[in-house]
Amino acid sequence: MSNVLDLTQLTTQQLTNLLWDVKGTPQATAVYEELRSRPPRLSLNLDDLAWEQKFQTFFSSIQTGEKTS
Repeated sequence: MSNVLDLTQLTTQQLTNLLWDVKGTPQATAVYEELRSRPPRLSLNLDDLAWEQKFQTFFSSIQTGEKTS
């Protein structure tokens, strides 16, 4: 019997937690690949006066496929 876990059904946080459990094993590769396939996340501090501009830049980069730092 084979235990198969569908990584696409896990949240990013669940994948991150799983990665700590499988780090250094061959199974870690699949978890890394799933995390890399997900779109980037944006953290905004609403106290930052430029938050709206940062959001617009991030949103535009998703639409065009460009990477932002």
